[in-house]
Amino acid sequence: MPSEMLSEMPLEMPSEIPQSKPSQSETPPTATHTNRASSPAVAASQAQVDQLIEHINEQIELLALDDPDPALLRQMIRSLVDSRRAIRLRLIELLSQIGEPATPFLMEGLANHPESVVRKACCNALTNIGDPASVSGLVKALLADADIGVKSAAAGALAKVGAPAFEPLRQVLASETASESCKGHAAWAIASMSDEVSEQLYRHISDPEATVRTAMIGAIAQLVQKQLPLAAAAQAGANSPAPEIQKSLSILTEALSDSSAEVRIEAIANLARLDYQKAYQPLITCLRDSDSGVRKAAAIALAKLGNPEAIEALIPLQNDDIDPDVNRAAALAIEQLESKKTSMSNNPLIKR
Repeated sequence: MPSEMLSEMPLEMPSEIPQSKPSQSETPPTATHTNRASSPAVAASQAQVDQLIEHINEQIELLALDDPDPALLRQMIRSLVDSRRAIRLRLIELLSQIGEPATPFLMEGLANHPESVVRKACCNALTNIGDPASVSGLVKALLADADIGVKSAAAGALAKVGAPAFEPLRQVLASETASESCKGHAAWAIASMSDEVSEQLYRHISDPEATVRTAMIGAIAQLVQKQLPLAAAAQAGANSPAPEIQKSLSILTEALSDSSAEVRIEAIANLARLDYQKAYQPLITCLRDSDSGVRKAAAIALAKLGNPEAIEALIPLQNDDIDPDVNRAAALAIEQLESKKTSMSNNPLIKR
């Protein structure tokens, strides 16, 4: 870190932190890093950070940080600018241990610090804490931060917060001004918390905004993936989640007739990813969709489902569709299904 930057963001130790030096028999854990420092100013700043960490460790051992000093918390966040990754990770860990009392200071650092490495570190600590009070600041970072790494870290923290972050994330998806990148991060965060917000997902599958419905489809598919192992474990037990899975799969299948091609394509892709064989006939119908993107997605999905009976329906797309991309997708699907058909016919264990 250049010395002029350190002069702008001094790392003075709070007066209560002892300025003790290690004995000659002790080697400071960061001595190697300090020797490599590019200037005496950097070495001095790193030594201050090392002392800060030592002091915080002592305070945690004494259970003295239930009501931490605001100056101490701000000092910790300023110290996240340290060039040593291991030191930054340790500071994140310590801030996470302090927990919710650190939230407002982490939000302050996320909103105002000029260094992206510090803003991202603040997000990482907020992820570990999972405080609902951090949602507003994290959404602002998702929407406005110039660094894609900070945006991603903010989305991860929102996913960790869970249900309290759902509605703000839905609003990002519905926004006319949010970028596609922001909406993609918001959709990912909602999918990550899908098992916490299933009722919200079902409710917003009829949202007026196609972008929201598309995200709900992806999240419901993620929910099914999480539920499948539970269903297998429960088998026929009274608490089997199978009805919930069936509800989700029915919603995905019904979405094949959504008014938005974007939603239909998302539903097609996820039904294929889940290998839902009961979607075979609805996907055959999608081969006649008015949107070429939907027809292409349906051809690819049918290849993934692996039913050779789809070949007959795919041939017209290969030969006659007006979109070359659809022609190619259908040809590839036919090739894959023909290969599977041959493999099945050569397998004596498969009944003919």
